[in-house]
Amino acid sequence: MSKITDYGKMIVMKFGGTSVANFEAISRTIGIVRLRLAERPLVCVSALAGVTDLLYKIADQAWMKESENLENSLSELRGRHLSLVAALMSDGGEQYEKASLRVNELCDSLTAVARSVEALGELPDRIKASIISYGELLSSSIICHAMNHGGIPTAFLDARRMIITDETYLKGRPDSAEIARRVPAELAKAKFTADGPVQAAITQGFISATASGVETVLGRGGSDYSASLLGAAIGAERIEIWTDVDGIRSTDPRIVKDTVRIDEISYSEAAEMAFYGAKVIHPMTIAPAVEKKIPIQVLSSLDSSLPGTLIVPQAASKGPKAIAFKRNVWLLSVEDCSEEEISALLAKYRVKADIVSVKGICISAQNPDKIVLSIDFSNDLSRFIPALSEMKAISLQSGYAQISVIGSELPEDLADESADALKISPSNISWTLPRTILAEQVQTLHKRLFTYSN
Repeated sequence: MSKITDYGKMIVMKFGGTSVANFEAISRTIGIVRLRLAERPLVCVSALAGVTDLLYKIADQAWMKESENLENSLSELRGRHLSLVAALMSDGGEQYEKASLRVNELCDSLTAVARSVEALGELPDRIKASIISYGELLSSSIICHAMNHGGIPTAFLDARRMIITDETYLKGRPDSAEIARRVPAELAKAKFTADGPVQAAITQGFISATASGVETVLGRGGSDYSASLLGAAIGAERIEIWTDVDGIRSTDPRIVKDTVRIDEISYSEAAEMAFYGAKVIHPMTIAPAVEKKIPIQVLSSLDSSLPGTLIVPQAASKGPKAIAFKRNVWLLSVEDCSEEEISALLAKYRVKADIVSVKGICISAQNPDKIVLSIDFSNDLSRFIPALSEMKAISLQSGYAQISVIGSELPEDLADESADALKISPSNISWTLPRTILAEQVQTLHKRLFTYSN
C-alpha cells in the first residue's frame, strides 16, 4: 500500500450545513475550494441545512406509521435536492444527468428503508443511523458533480469506507488505527495522488461504519470530528472549518452584541470552549489534531477574505479568551461516594460532568464522602441515574445554567454571589447559577472582561 507521503501535502476543508444550504452557499463553497486547489483539498461536507432534522422526522414518521406525513417528507427531501441539482447545473450536460440519477437512487433507497420501518413498526439504532446518513450522501454527491461540471476534477470518497467505529450506531467511537490504514487506500483508489489527474476529493462528515460495513454516525455535529480524523490520517498541513461566522467569538453573539473575534487560541482552550458549551466547533474535533499537531482554522464561508481564528498547540497570549455557557444543567449530589467511584460510573455510562464545589467551599472539606456534579442536559441519564441510585443516596436539582471563563492565568474572583457551585482549574473557572439570570450575567461578565478590546 502506498504511504501517506506519496500523496504530497494536503489540507482538509470542512463545510457545515449553512455553508452548503442552497445554490448560493454551495456556489460560494465551490469558489473557496477552487482557490485552495494548489494545496490539494480533501473536502468534507455536512448535509444541507435542516436536512438532518428532516431525516430524523422521516425516521420517526415511519416508526409511528404516519404514512401521509412520511410521504410528504420524502417528497420534500427529493424535491429540494433535485431543485438544487437543476440550479447548480442549469445548462444540463453529463454531470447534471449523473447528479439527478444519483439523487433519485438515494431517495429511492431511503424510501425503501422508511417503508420497511413503517411495515415492521420497529426502529433499531442501526436503521436510524442508516436513515440519518442520507443527508451527507446526497449533499456530497451533488457537490461532487457540480465541481466536476465546473471544471474541477473531483473524486468522490465514501466516508463509510474510511471512518470506522464501534457498534454504538448513533454515536460511534472511531478506531483511529483503522482509519489511518483505510484513508490512504481510498485515496489511492480515487487516484488522488501528488501527480494524479484529480485536483480535489469530496467526502461526508458525520457518517461512518463498523469494520463489517454496518452504518453508524458520529453523533450530532460530528462533521467537525470527521474532518479532524481525516486530517490526522493523512497528516494534513491544516484543517479548515468553514462556517457562517468569521471565527471563534468571545461569547455567543446572540447573547452579547459586541463580541470579539479571537485571532489565535490554543488546542486546550478551544477544547475547553467546546466542552463548556461553545457551538463553533464539535467537542471531539480537537483530539485527533492535537495528536498530530495539526493547526485548525475556523473561517467564514460568507466572506473568505476574513482571517478567522487559528487553533494552535500553544497560543502566545494569556488571560481570558472567551465566555462559554450551558443553558441547562443539573446539580447532582451523591452521598458516600469517592471521586474514583463516581468517575468510573460516569465513564461506564458515557456521562460528561464536572465535579464542583458549593458556594465556593469544597464539598470534600465538609464531607469527604459527598460529591456534587454539574451535568449538562444533553447527557442521557436514563441508565446512569437508576444505576447510581441503587448504590448511593442522591439528590438531583434542575433550573441551573453554567458559565465558564476560558483562558490562562485567570483571576479567581470572577464569580459573584449569584454562583451556586464553583470549579477552578488552570484553564477555566466555571460556576452554576439560576438559569433565569444567565443572559444578564454573561453580558455583565463580557463587558468586564472584553470592553477594552472593542
